[in-house]
Amino acid sequence: MKDPQSFVGEHDVLVCVNPAQVDLMWPHVKHFIHAAVWTGIGDDTEESIKVDLDSGNALLWIVWDGKGLLAAAVTSIYDTPARKVCMIRACAGREIRRWQGFIKDLEEYARSRNCKLMRIHGRPGWKAVLDGYREPWIALEKELK
Repeated sequence: MKDPQSFVGEHDVLVCVNPAQVDLMWPHVKHFIHAAVWTGIGDDTEESIKVDLDSGNALLWIVWDGKGLLAAAVTSIYDTPARKVCMIRACAGREIRRWQGFIKDLEEYARSRNCKLMRIHGRPGWKAVLDGYREPWIALEKELK
C-alpha cells in the first residue's frame, strides 16, 4: 500500500503500518498474530501471514494508545469472480472494547479500494462482537455499501 492511513478514536489510534516498516514492527505484534491464528480455524499461520506482509500481499494494522499496542490486524484484498473482497486474516489484542470500533475503519478502507465484501475468519466469538456480520460457514462477512 502506498498511502498508509491513520484513524483516530477517542484516545486510541488505528495505523496502517508502512509495508517497508513491517520488519521493525513484527517483534511487537507477533504475539497478537499468534493469538489470532493458533487455533488453526482459518487458513493462515504466523509464517504465511509474515510472507504476505513481506511481499505486499497483506497490510498490517495496529491500534496504539499512546503508550503501547492494544491490537494488531492483517488484511488482504483479493478479487473473486463475483466481487472484490477485503479479508481480515488475523485480528487480536487486549481490551477489545477499546478497539473493536476500528473494524468500521477497516471497512472504510476496504470501500476506498472498491471492495464489496468484508470477511473475517476466526473464532466463533467474533460473531457476538461484530454488528451486521453473519456466519455463512466458519467465516463472518459483511456487505459493504
